[in-house]
Amino acid sequence: NKGITVMVHIVLDTDGGIARRRLEEDQNDNNNNNQNNNAEEEVYQYPTYVDKNGNTVTSYRTMYQIQLYNITLWTAIGLASILFITNLMTVRMPLMPDTLLFGESAKMVAE
Repeated sequence: NKGITVMVHIVLDTDGGIARRRLEEDQNDNNNNNQNNNAEEEVYQYPTYVDKNGNTVTSYRTMYQIQLYNITLWTAIGLASILFITNLMTVRMPLMPDTLLFGESAKMVAE
């Protein structure tokens, strides 16, 4: 049995801005420092970047985007399954002679 070693390199390109992810230890150390200093409030910063047009872009989705995606996905799955089932039922429908189409009921009434 050979052990497999996987190395992951993360490269983050920021245009002069600071975008970093803090670990739990760093937050505890910073919280201790902030309790002593009470100078500034800590806020978690999402990894973002600024594109050519000056728009801030993040890979995280808002709650609205997640809800819209789920509603659209499950509605599409439901409609596709209903369409498939109705087509299957139509194909498997038994063939019977139709008395209304050929006027058999009218002949019976006339007699």
